[in-house]
Amino acid sequence: MNQKFNYKLLIILLITALGACNKIERISAVRITNVEMLSDSLSAIVYGEIIDSEVKAGSISDHGFCFTEGFADVKLGDANVDTLSLGPVEDENRLFSDTVVMELPNTTYYVRAYMIVDGNAVYGSPKLIKSRDFRVEDLNLGILSTVVAFGPMGSLTIKGFVNKKKIQTDPVTLVDFGTRVSFFPDSTAIGEEIVQLPTTDDIIYFSNPHTGSGLGTPPPSPDDESVYVWGFARFFVNANPNDIRTIYTQRRRVRIKP
Repeated sequence: MNQKFNYKLLIILLITALGACNKIERISAVRITNVEMLSDSLSAIVYGEIIDSEVKAGSISDHGFCFTEGFADVKLGDANVDTLSLGPVEDENRLFSDTVVMELPNTTYYVRAYMIVDGNAVYGSPKLIKSRDFRVEDLNLGILSTVVAFGPMGSLTIKGFVNKKKIQTDPVTLVDFGTRVSFFPDSTAIGEEIVQLPTTDDIIYFSNPHTGSGLGTPPPSPDDESVYVWGFARFFVNANPNDIRTIYTQRRRVRIKP
């Protein structure tokens, strides 16, 4: 009698466990299998998979990915959520992919695979993607020309520009900008730095005069005939205003002797 009871209890437990597995499988019926960052590091190919065999192909009216920056609970139709819709699933192909384009560098994005089954949205777990760091071209900062009118004790005028409209857009705030000149080919080396504050102009053109005596460090050798020039901008990401960062243009070498 006890043996029969145990068999019945075992069967009930197995049925309950199978039912729980089916529920879990339905919850995880779609998922991201891989993220492949592309060379620009501002876009990525995202691969997804429909893994619940109980979902009939003809009942999936839409599938794809949705993504946004900054928060993980990404859902279709939410504000600031982009959707990559791949349409209905009409065959047995359960694998899919698309390219996510991230507009902002140094930003965390979350992407989720989704499908619409019988009118209901089913989501996979969110996947975090971090876009690459800021580059000079993102900040649109540059040196237009260098004007040389000196011997070793003369002056070097650096002309440049900074696109404030492009930099000072969420999530970045421009602090200041300017030019640096050094005897050494390293933007972090000791040298003369001239700083300017932003104006109300969208694109700010500037001209900074540097003198050889203001570099603060003697040249590596008496025969040295060059200095190194950079434009720079300092900024912070609005989420962390205490983390002020500096970015430089490409180094330019300028002769300082006729």
